[in-house]
Amino acid sequence: MIAEDANADRCALLVSIFATAFVFFGRFGYDVGTGDQDEFMPLLIHLLDATVLGGDWFVNTQLESFSIRLPLVIVLEPLASLFSPSSAVFIVYICAFVLAVTATHLLARMLFQSNLVAVIATVTGLGITKLWTLGGNDVLTTMLVPSMVAWACALWALLAATRKQFGLSGVWCGIAILFQPLVGIHMTLLCSVIVLTELVGERANLDLGRTTWTAVCKVLWSAVKIPVIALVVGTPVLLPVFLAQIKNPLSVESLFIYTLFRAPHHFIPAAFNQIMMWRFFALALTGIAALFWIVRSGNAEVKTASDQTATNHAASDPHEPRRTHRTSERTSRILFTALSIISLLLITAYLNASYLHIATLTQLQLFKISVIGKLLLVMVISEVIFSWLVAERFTEKLSSWLTRPLVWRSTAAAVLLLLTGAWTYAPLTARNLPAVSRASSPEAELYAWIREHTSPEAIFAVPPDHSGFTYYAKRARYVNFKAFPYHEKDIQEWYRRILTQTPLSGASFSESGITLPDSRGMSGLKKSVESYESANNFILYEFASKEEVQYILRRTPIDPPETPDLIHVVFQNRQWHLYRVERATS
Repeated sequence: MIAEDANADRCALLVSIFATAFVFFGRFGYDVGTGDQDEFMPLLIHLLDATVLGGDWFVNTQLESFSIRLPLVIVLEPLASLFSPSSAVFIVYICAFVLAVTATHLLARMLFQSNLVAVIATVTGLGITKLWTLGGNDVLTTMLVPSMVAWACALWALLAATRKQFGLSGVWCGIAILFQPLVGIHMTLLCSVIVLTELVGERANLDLGRTTWTAVCKVLWSAVKIPVIALVVGTPVLLPVFLAQIKNPLSVESLFIYTLFRAPHHFIPAAFNQIMMWRFFALALTGIAALFWIVRSGNAEVKTASDQTATNHAASDPHEPRRTHRTSERTSRILFTALSIISLLLITAYLNASYLHIATLTQLQLFKISVIGKLLLVMVISEVIFSWLVAERFTEKLSSWLTRPLVWRSTAAAVLLLLTGAWTYAPLTARNLPAVSRASSPEAELYAWIREHTSPEAIFAVPPDHSGFTYYAKRARYVNFKAFPYHEKDIQEWYRRILTQTPLSGASFSESGITLPDSRGMSGLKKSVESYESANNFILYEFASKEEVQYILRRTPIDPPETPDLIHVVFQNRQWHLYRVERATS
């Protein structure tokens, strides 16, 4: 019987993994070399070959001071040396994906004792409700980023904490800190509060006057074990970040550059994706109502009655709905504690963004914790629907069906079929494998020409919204809107370069101070692109000569017509126009 149960649990887990992969990949696809990977892929390429990107300003900032992206690069470097950078990224991505899905499934399975709820909650939470959060964060992403690895580790930390494996939870929190400090810190706080609540609940009826100091110390150590171990494991990242802040703390201006201009969608509620924000609120209201439904429906114990008892119950009252299991009091307490602390953090984040404006709280990006809140809410809703509202006969058949080997094998075959289709069918390739699609695009033609006909030391000006240039062209970029540094002097230099390449209305940079542009975030990026694409050849020449830029890449031709002795076109296709600045300092 035990072996059969273990086999059923294993089959359900495999269904979760492959079903989530099918839904997520089918809806969002997979990419490499673009987007947020602009923050670490150039450094990886340079470490593999020091002759490449040696003149890239952002890469040099990462070499000169500690970068929080370095741990991921350290993991990728040996794999990239053995295979290739794209292969290394894919390997780590798959590992993080499987870790995240497995932890989510096991967490739901442990809380609600139901394979059906675990599968439904995992596929829904990770594959269907992507970005139904505050601030544009989520566990799974369409490409490998440090936060995806950190969230995978954080979920294992939460699972270990609920299993009362406090030391292991601290280790996982520490590993999460190594890859994304904020994710690790948030999860450390959440796990610590959950554990503290557990300890208080278990010892509420103890007579403290008769409790020995040894017992008290044991309780205190259990309460602080997670943060202490997380701090020790995360020290290689936390220590240099802390020392950098002590030596050269971020100024208010630099904090404004990041939070108000570069990424307000992570910090300012008014800049959030409004659709996703309201979806999160809808989940929150439904999930809280579902949790109260569970509590009020008499779920204070796990049902351990035998099948015979259940049969007798059904025979005595065939009209009374019979449930396969009930949510335990401990599970209700864990969920209530977790959702309470998440709500408190989100309220604090809102108050700080709207009224308090405390720099330390702003830097913590407390809206990130909504990622875990969403998953827990989806789990609670799934439990109510499939264990309380849906007819038991249906849920039993569905549960039995999900635990059959044929189901996970069929799901795996569906994933393989989807991958094959994405690789061979052009419409699917463009949506699900854009990196493959780019291999035969005008963009690929441009990159090939650049690698063959330009010097490895050349510096390029590139449209602000274009990502992936440094990875695919293997050439230095003057400034990249996506690649944002995190040290004071580097943030100031990044902002100066942005305004130098693309002057923006209302923005200024000088030794006496800075002013932010009228348009910020995605709107600011759009205005930056318009400024860049509309600049004439005299403006571009002045900029390139002053900043030692040798090439200017545009989507639109220079207007008015180019002046041959200043700037002339060296490559063009239906999408791109590349200009050489002849008099720029090389």
